[in-house]
This record gives sequence, C-alpha cells and structure tokens, in this order.
Amino acid sequence: EEMLEYGSPHFLYLAAVRFVKQVKKGPFSEHSPYLNDISALDSWQRVASGLLRMYEGEVLAKLPVVQHLQFGTLLKWDSHFAD
Repeated sequence: EEMLEYGSPHFLYLAAVRFVKQVKKGPFSEHSPYLNDISALDSWQRVASGLLRMYEGEVLAKLPVVQHLQFGTLLKWDSHFAD
C-alpha cells in the first residue's frame, strides 16, 4: 500500500492498481486478472508487446460497422437512383 501511495503519481501501472484497489473488493487476481498477470512478467518489453498484440487483435483486426449514419451537408450521398 505504501508503494502504491508513493509511486502512483509517477507510474501509470501503479496508478491503475491503486484505483482498482480503491473501487473493488476481494482478491485482486480475481477481479483484475490482466493487471495481476502484468506484475508477474519479467520485463516491460514483454508487457508492451503483449498489450500491442491485444490492441491489434481487439481493435485493428475488427472491421468497422456503421449504423444509423445520417447523410446531410457534411457527408453527401450521390445516388444513381436520385429522383
């Protein structure tokens, strides 16, 4: 707890752990498995590469879907079927 108080203003990981501990109760490994697993890795290079792989899979590999897009003056639709 003392390390979290001292280091959280300077390190994003410690700030995240501190915040989670403030808002959630119970075993840390059960409610925050990713933050818990990061603490067991041997280098920040492995953390960065793992997070990048997750980002690529969860964000970049997904196809964007647009629903309920209104066309108007900013985004015009030129249709061959215009009346």
